[in-house]
Amino acid sequence: MTAWTSNHFTLEAVGKGIYAALAREDGAAMGNGGFVDLGDRIIVFDTFNAPQAAQDLKEAAIHFTGHTEFIVVNSHWHGDHIRGNQVFEAAPVLSTPVTKEWIEREHPGRIRKQQSMLPQLDEDILELARKLEQDTLSDAERAALRNQLSFLKEMRIALPELRLVSPTDVIEDERIIEGTDRRVRLFSCGSGHSSSDLAMEVLDEGVLFAGDLVSIDNHPMLDGGDPQNWVKILNCLEADNYSQVIPGHGPVGDSRSIAVMRRYIEDLFKQAEHVDELDEIPQSYQSWKADFLYKSNLNYIRTRTTL
Repeated sequence: MTAWTSNHFTLEAVGKGIYAALAREDGAAMGNGGFVDLGDRIIVFDTFNAPQAAQDLKEAAIHFTGHTEFIVVNSHWHGDHIRGNQVFEAAPVLSTPVTKEWIEREHPGRIRKQQSMLPQLDEDILELARKLEQDTLSDAERAALRNQLSFLKEMRIALPELRLVSPTDVIEDERIIEGTDRRVRLFSCGSGHSSSDLAMEVLDEGVLFAGDLVSIDNHPMLDGGDPQNWVKILNCLEADNYSQVIPGHGPVGDSRSIAVMRRYIEDLFKQAEHVDELDEIPQSYQSWKADFLYKSNLNYIRTRTTL
């Protein structure tokens, strides 16, 4: 594969004409995305958190496929998977009906609120820059601050022109999209990570774009989803024995990564039964990123199971 660089993601070929775009910590993507060369057009799975990251994805897709016609898929309604839609405004944007409803209900107000806070964002950027000048920072602290500062600067670029582009077509259950070279299957999983999750299988290739139904080496966010149904979804996905799984967060994995995600949620249910015990992150998950989510995930399950 010809070298390709982006400030926002690392591009990884997981098969002929199949690319995972893995978010960088210091960029504006936040979540993973990717694209598949169908032979006569390109299907893009998720569009990141900011238009400049989506623009890089669009340019990469054109560069590696030679096509300029797009179809866009939004796996669910969270901002780090849909806020780059405006870069693909001329293309059809597909989601489930529930995802479309949540996008249109939640994001206009969120965007307006964030845009109104631009003066505060400028102050936050200056404050982080001042902190980086301190001599007492460890290497790890300095690296974390640099990533945070870079991300805030990217948001400062994105917010003034950010606008919502909603899905234009909905998938109730599943849909096969055929190109001249390959086919993909889009299928609704119901509520798992979010109120409605959509996944994409590259047929006959053993590749799954899982969205946030799967996180690898990253704590997922359970809040707003249905953890019990999520486990059932993961059981079904695991049975299909995918050789390549592109998660919503983290590196590319396979069906074993789906099993690890399932066990993580099951372990949370077990931990939630022992409400008097100290809530420590199990050893198996202590090296995962976003460890602050573990306790909130545990509390979310405890709240749901006591209702």
